[in-house]
Amino acid sequence: MTAFARVGGRGRMTDVEPNLGAFGGLFTAHGYVRGDAGASFRVTRALEVFGRITNLFDRRYEETLGYPALPRAAVMGVRVALRD
Repeated sequence: MTAFARVGGRGRMTDVEPNLGAFGGLFTAHGYVRGDAGASFRVTRALEVFGRITNLFDRRYEETLGYPALPRAAVMGVRVALRD
């Protein structure tokens, strides 16, 4: 079995929206913390089951102005090795 956890984020920051100019386009982006986690389990030599959850805390944030990040998502699957 293997597993991982990753936590990252950014503090509050002030930036400029270039379309509105240097004086009219100031905005404040709130800080955020985001976590991801996943694991995989080898059932046999040729069969592995895995799963991953992204944005574990379901935070709403924008890494880039105007583009919201994806909400919590889960992925599950099976890997099959056709040859050893």
